[in-house]
Amino acid sequence: MVVFKVLLVISTIAIAGSEPFFGNDVSIPQSAWLNRDALCVANSLVSARNALSSYVRSPPVNSVSLKEGATCLALYISNVTKLEGDIYLELGRAVNDRTTNPAIICSKLNKLVADLKPLLANSTTYITCIKENFDTSYDNYTHVYYKEWNEQFVSDALELELTLKNICLAIDSLQGKLIPQQFVAELSKNGTLQKLEAVASRRCPQATDLSIVASLQYTAINLANNFRSTFNSRLQTNRLSARTTVNSYIANSNTSLNSITAAVERFAKHVATMDDAFFFRWPQVPSEPVMSKRILLNQSIEAMTRRITTQKRFVEDYYLQMSTLFGDINPPQTYLEHEAELVTRTLMSWSKSDTCVLNFRNRLIDLPAQVHTQLSRCVNNQVTLERNGANQVVSIVGNVLQPHVTIVYANGEICFSYPFSAMSRCLDAFVHKIDFTPQFQVVDFGMFNLFIKTEPELLLCNERLMNFVQNLGLGANCFSKV
Repeated sequence: MVVFKVLLVISTIAIAGSEPFFGNDVSIPQSAWLNRDALCVANSLVSARNALSSYVRSPPVNSVSLKEGATCLALYISNVTKLEGDIYLELGRAVNDRTTNPAIICSKLNKLVADLKPLLANSTTYITCIKENFDTSYDNYTHVYYKEWNEQFVSDALELELTLKNICLAIDSLQGKLIPQQFVAELSKNGTLQKLEAVASRRCPQATDLSIVASLQYTAINLANNFRSTFNSRLQTNRLSARTTVNSYIANSNTSLNSITAAVERFAKHVATMDDAFFFRWPQVPSEPVMSKRILLNQSIEAMTRRITTQKRFVEDYYLQMSTLFGDINPPQTYLEHEAELVTRTLMSWSKSDTCVLNFRNRLIDLPAQVHTQLSRCVNNQVTLERNGANQVVSIVGNVLQPHVTIVYANGEICFSYPFSAMSRCLDAFVHKIDFTPQFQVVDFGMFNLFIKTEPELLLCNERLMNFVQNLGLGANCFSKV
C-alpha cells in the first residue's frame, strides 16, 4: 500500500510536470488548433521564401524592371517569411513544449516580435518598389495583391504582438500561483488564448495563398526574363545593323556629294581660266563697263562656290543628324523596346495568362528585323536616287555647262580678227552679252534638289516606320479597348 502511494505521487508529479505550455490539448482544444495553424503558417512561408530565394542571390538582368522588381519582391518575401515564420514556428513548438519554463518562451517570442517591428515600419517601401516595376497602365493586379497582403500582414502582426504581450503579462502575474490547467483556464476565460488562435487561423490561408502565388510568380518572372533575353538580343543585333546601314548610306551619299562639288569646282575653275585667257589677249586697257562686267562674273563664280560649300555643310550636318537618329536614338527600335517592357511587365503578372500578349511576344521578337528591312529599303532607294542624280549633275556640268562656256568664249575669238580700231568695240559688245547666270542656277538647282530637297525622305521614312510599329504594337492590338 505504501509502494502504491509512492508510485501514485511520482505519477502525479510526472503528469503535472509534462503539461504543454498552453495546457492539456484535450481540455483546451485551442491548443491543438493553434499548433496546427501556427505550423501551417510557418511551413507555408518557408515554401514562399524558397520559391523566390534564387532571385536574392541571382536576379534576372534582362531589364531594369525585371532585376529590381524580382529583387525587391524576393527580399520582401524573404524578410516577411523569415521573421513572421519564426514567430509562428516558435508558437507551434511552444504548444507542445512540456519542459521549457513559460517565461523563457515569452522571452523568445518577445525577441522575435522585436525583430519583426522594423519590417512592419518599412514594408511599404517594398510594395512601392513592386508597384514601380510590375505595374503597367493596363494592369496593376500584382502590386495590388501584395499591397493588400501586406496590409493584412501588418494588421495581424500588430494584433499578434498585442496578444502575446497580454499572455506574457499573465504569465508574469500568475506563474507559480497556478498549476498548468488553472493557468490555461485563466487565459481561455479572458479570451486571450482564443485571440491568439484566431490570428493564427486567419494567417494560415493567407500564408498558403502566398506560397502558391510565389511559385506562380517565379514561373511568370522566368517566362518574362526568357522573352526579354531573346528580344534584347534581336534588338541589339538590329540596332547595330541600323547603325551600319546608316553609316554606309552616309559614305555613299558623301561620295555622291563630293562628286558634285568636285565637278562644280572644275566648272568654276574652267570659267575663270577661260575668262583670264580671254582678257589676257585684250589689246588695251578694258573700259570701265567691261571691268565691272568681269568683276561681276568673278563675284558670281565666288558666290556659286560659297553656296555650294554652304549646301555641303548643311548636308554634312544632316549626316550627323541621320547618324544620331538612326544609329543611336532610332525611334522605331526605341518604341519596340518600350513595347517589350510592356510585354515583360505583363508576362511578370502571375494573376492571369493573357493569350493576346503571349501571341504578341513572338511577333514582337520578329519586329526589330522587320523594321531594319524597311529602313534598308528606304536607305537603298535614297542611295540610288542620290547616286543617279549626282551622276546626272556631274554629267550636265562636265558635258553641257563647261563646253558651253568654252563655246561662248570661242565665239568671241572673231573680235581679235577685227582691225585694231574696231577690236575694242567688238570685245566690249561681246563681253556685255556674256551671262553665265543660268548655268550657275542649273548647278545650284541640281545640288539643292538632289540633296537638300530629297534627303528629308529619310525622315519621312522614319515617320512611316514609327507608324508601322505603332500599328503593330501591343497597345494597339491587345489593349486598345481597355
